[in-house]
Amino acid sequence: MRHKTLLFALILMVAKGASQDALTGVETTELISNAFSKIHTGHAADNQGTFGSLDLTKTEAIVTSSFSIGKGGDILTAKFKGGVTDGLAAVFNNSKLNTNQSLEVLYHMLISDRPFIGYYHTDLMKKRQSELKAELDYFDHLYTYLQTKGLLGAVERALKIRRDAIQVEGPFSAKIIEIKLVNEALRNHVDNNLPGAILPAWFELRMLEGNKKAEALRQNDKAIKPSQFHLTWMSVGINARNDEFRLFDTDAPFEDAIRKEQKLGYGFSLQISSYRFSENDNNWYWALVANHQHKSNYLDLKKMDVTETVTRGTGDNVTRETSKKYTVYSGDYISDVGETTLNADYFYFYKNAHFVGLHAFSNAAFSEKKKPIYNLGFGLVVPFKDKQNKDTIVNAELYYTIKNLMGIDDNRYSVLERNEIGFRFTFPFQFNTF
Repeated sequence: MRHKTLLFALILMVAKGASQDALTGVETTELISNAFSKIHTGHAADNQGTFGSLDLTKTEAIVTSSFSIGKGGDILTAKFKGGVTDGLAAVFNNSKLNTNQSLEVLYHMLISDRPFIGYYHTDLMKKRQSELKAELDYFDHLYTYLQTKGLLGAVERALKIRRDAIQVEGPFSAKIIEIKLVNEALRNHVDNNLPGAILPAWFELRMLEGNKKAEALRQNDKAIKPSQFHLTWMSVGINARNDEFRLFDTDAPFEDAIRKEQKLGYGFSLQISSYRFSENDNNWYWALVANHQHKSNYLDLKKMDVTETVTRGTGDNVTRETSKKYTVYSGDYISDVGETTLNADYFYFYKNAHFVGLHAFSNAAFSEKKKPIYNLGFGLVVPFKDKQNKDTIVNAELYYTIKNLMGIDDNRYSVLERNEIGFRFTFPFQFNTF
C-alpha cells in the first residue's frame, strides 16, 4: 500500500508540475511574450506584453512593448496609441484629418513575495540540469586556464575537489548553490593572488566565460515554458496625450469659423491585475484601472462633415464647381478639463481553450464639466496559433459596446440603440530576450 501511495504521489507531481519561488528576468520576459499573448486585444488594461493592435471601427492603432526589470517579475511597459477620429475611409481620401496620439509608461510590480509559477516535473529537472551544467562549464574553463598557466595552488585544487563532488552529491538546488559558491571562491582568490601582468587577460576571460554562461542560462529559460502560474501586479503609470482637430465655431465670422485646435494633455494611472494560467485548467485574467487626465473635451463635441465648394467658372447655362469634404467638431469647446476614468476587464478561457475566449469590460468617466458616463461591453476573442499550436500570431476580437448605459443627457435612443460593434486585430511580437 505504501509503494502504491508513493507511486501515485510521483505521478501527481509529474502531471501537475513543480514550482519555484522566484522569477528570473528571462522567465518574466518569456511569460509576458507568450502566456499573455492570447489576451492581447488592445483593451484599456492591456498593458503587459509586446504587441501591435488595430481597431478598424475606431481607426486606432496601439503599439506596446514590455520588458522585465531586474529579477522578481517586475515589468516596464511603454504604450503608444494613435488614431484618426474621422473614420477609416477618411484615411484614404482626406488630407485634413483629426488625429490623436498618446504615450503611456507603466511600471508593474509583482506584489507577491513568493509568486507561484509551475513547470512539469520533467521540464523542471531539465532546467535544473542545464543550469548546473552552465555553472560547471564556467568553472572548468577558468580552472583549465589557470592550470595551463601553472597558477594552480592548494586553494584552487581544493576547489576542484569540491567541484567534482558536486556532480554526484545532493539535490539539484543544493548542487547549483554549491557550485556558485565554489565559482565565487575561485574568482575571489585568484583576483587577490594573480600577478599584475596576468590580471587583464584573466578579467577578459572571466567576462567572456560569464557571457557564455549567461547566454546558456537565457536559452535554457526560453526553452522551458511554464505549465501554470498565478501572478498579481500593482501598476503605476504616467501618460501624455496630444489631440489635433478642426473646430467649427458657428458663431464666428465665415473666415474664422473653422480653425485648427491642438491640446497636449497629461495624466497618471493606477492598475491592479491578476492572471491565472494553466495548461490543463481554466484560464482567467482581470484588471482594474483608474486613470486621471487633464485634456480637452474634443471627443465630447459633435462630429459633422463640412463641404467647401469653389466655383471654377461659368458658361452657357453651366457652372463648374469643385468641392472638398472633411470632418470638423462643433460645440462648447473646453481646452482644459480634468477627467477620471475607471476601467474593468475580465477574460475567461475554458480549459485553456485556444479557439475562443470571453471578454467582458466596462468603464465609467467622471468629468468636471459633465455628468458621469457608463459603458458596458462584451467580446469574443479568437487567438490564432502557429503550426505547432504554441505561439499566438494574431488575436481577433468581435466586440459589442453599450455606450452611455444610463442614457445621461441622451434620450433620443434606447439603451440597445446606443451601441458600437467593432473588430480589433492584435499581433503579439516576439522580441529577443536581453
